Amino acid sequence: MSEAGPGMSDRQLDILRYLGRGTPNKAIARRMCMSESDVRAEVSWLTERLGASSREQAYAEALALGLVQPS
Repeated sequence: MSEAGPGMSDRQLDILRYLGRGTPNKAIARRMCMSESDVRAEVSWLTERLGASSREQAYAEALALGLVQPS
């Protein structure tokens, strides 16, 4: 597994999968019983951790690293 993977929780990996489907933060929050601000914080952390500049790029990096499977 990559350096990015070990520090990621199951919840963060689930969020990455939702990003791959193009799911908006509000919908992710509803589906995962989280606040929208918590989702925004997680997405921000994930994009930074993966060296990405967008949600789409974060998902692409996660795919490339084998952290998630294609949706």
